[in-house]
Amino acid sequence: MSAFIQNNDMAGLKRYFTTEVMPARVTLNRQSGLSDLSRLDMPTVSGLIYAKYEAANGQNVHLVVTILEKVTLADIPQIKVVRILGNLLDNATDAAARANHQVTLTVKNRDAHTTVFSITNQIPTHEAVDLSVIKKSRFTTKPGHLGYGLSSIEQLTTDQLVVNYCIEEGNFIAELVIKH
Repeated sequence: MSAFIQNNDMAGLKRYFTTEVMPARVTLNRQSGLSDLSRLDMPTVSGLIYAKYEAANGQNVHLVVTILEKVTLADIPQIKVVRILGNLLDNATDAAARANHQVTLTVKNRDAHTTVFSITNQIPTHEAVDLSVIKKSRFTTKPGHLGYGLSSIEQLTTDQLVVNYCIEEGNFIAELVIKH
C-alpha cells in the first residue's frame, strides 16, 4: 500500500484496498475470532490489533480480543495510540510466552467521552513486577532488551492518553485510557 501512496496512485490504492484487503479482512476476522474488530471505528488501531494478533500467534500466544460495543475514537493522536498500544501488546505477548500463553485485550467505552483498552497477561512464574520501577528508563525484565518500552510510553502520555498499571491475582494489567 505504501507504494501506491508514494506514487500518489489513490485510484490504485482504493482498488487494491477494495478488492484485496477488505475481503481478506472479513474472511480472516471470521476465521481468527477477530470479528469484534468491526466494532472499533479506527482503522489504524484495528490494523495494529490484527498485526499483533498474528505476531502473538507466531510466538504461540493466543490474543483474545473483546469489543462488545461500537467504539469511535475521533480527534485523538492516532500515532500515539498506535505506539502505546503496540508497546503494551508486545510486552504482554512477551510475558505470556513465558507464562500461560494467553493475552486478553478488552476495549470498552467507560462513558460517552472515555474509552479503555485493557490488556491482561499472567506474570511469569519466578518473576516479580515492581510497579514503582517499571516506568523507569532502562528497566527491563527481558534478557537482551534495553528497557525503553514503558518509559517511552510515559513520554507519549498526555491528559487525553493515560496509562495505568496494576497487578491482580498474578496478572499484570495495563490500561490505556483515552479521553475524547
